[in-house]
Amino acid sequence: MLKGMAFSEVLHGRPLIFTALLLGDSKTGDKVHDEKIVNNLNSKKNEIAKEIRSISRLNAISVPELIEESLDGKPSYNSIYTRALASGSAHLLHKDAIVNKVIAHVESYEKFVEWVSETYS
Repeated sequence: MLKGMAFSEVLHGRPLIFTALLLGDSKTGDKVHDEKIVNNLNSKKNEIAKEIRSISRLNAISVPELIEESLDGKPSYNSIYTRALASGSAHLLHKDAIVNKVIAHVESYEKFVEWVSETYS
C-alpha cells in the first residue's frame, strides 16, 4: 500500500489483493501437534512473502476464514490462525492485512466485539 494512503483511497486505483489459503487443521491440545501447526504457519508466512514479494503493485494480503456446517447447523472451523497468517505475511511484505470473519456464526454481538478487539490488537 502506498505509505499514508488509506485502503479506501487505494480502492479507486484498482488494488491488488492476494488471498492466501490457510492451514486446514485444528488445535487438539496435544503439545507436539499444536507446535507443528505453529511451525507450519511460520513456514507458510515465509513462503507467501517469498513468492509474492516481487509484485510491486500488491496492496494487501487477505486470509479467509473457512467454515463448514455440520448436519445440525453448527459451524466446523477448518481454518486456524487466520489473523496470524494474514498479519504475519502482511508484516513481512509491509502491506495491509485483511482478515475475513464469517459473522453469521458468532454467538452474540459481545463475542463479535471481542473478536474485533482481539484482531485489532
